Amino acid sequence: MLPLLYSTVAIGFLQMNRGGATWFHDTAVYHLFPLGALDAPEQPRGFRLLPAWALYIADSGYGAVLLGPIWHAATHGYDTIDYRNPDPRLGTWEDLEAGVSALREAGLRIVLDTVFNHSGRGFFAFADVCNRGSSSSYWGWYRDLRQDASSAGGIAVSGWNGYAELPQFDLTNPAVRRYHLETLDLWMSRFGFAAAGVRRSCSSP
Repeated sequence: MLPLLYSTVAIGFLQMNRGGATWFHDTAVYHLFPLGALDAPEQPRGFRLLPAWALYIADSGYGAVLLGPIWHAATHGYDTIDYRNPDPRLGTWEDLEAGVSALREAGLRIVLDTVFNHSGRGFFAFADVCNRGSSSSYWGWYRDLRQDASSAGGIAVSGWNGYAELPQFDLTNPAVRRYHLETLDLWMSRFGFAAAGVRRSCSSP
C-alpha cells in the first residue's frame, strides 16, 4: 500500500503511515510545481526538463519529490479536467515517464499529487451535470449542488473554499471512490510502480 500523505495546498505534510512505509518520517520532500518550474506553456513538453531538476533537487539534499499537479487541467493545475492523461502543456505520457525515470535515477522518491478533493468544471462528470442538471447520473458525484439558471452552466455550487470553479466531489459516494481508485491503478501501471506515495490535496470532510 502506498503511503497516503495528507496536506494543505502548500508543501507541509501531516504524514500518515500506511502499509508499514516509514521512509517519509525522515525524508525532506521538495514540491516541484511543474506548470511553473517547467515553464509551461512557453516551454513545450516541459517534462523534458525534469532530468536537470532531478540533479538540482538531489544535490540540494532532498530525498523525495512531490510532483504535481501534472494531470490535464484548465488553468492553474488544480482544476483538473482529465485525471488519466498528463497536461498537454507539459508533454506526453512518454515525456513524463522519461522524466520520472530521471528522478528515480537521481535517487529521489516520487510522490504524486492526486487532487481528488475537487475537479475543474470541464471534467466530464461536472460537464454532464451542467448539461443534464439533476437528471445527470453524475449529480451525486458532487457536494452542495443546486440548479440555478443565473449561475454558470445553470448549476450553483459552493466549490472548494468557496471557489465555484472547483466543484467538490462527494467522497462518500462509492462511484466517486471507485473512479479515483481506478485512476490510481492506471497511474501505477503506467509508472511501473515508480511512485512511493500519493498526496491527497485539499482534504475536506
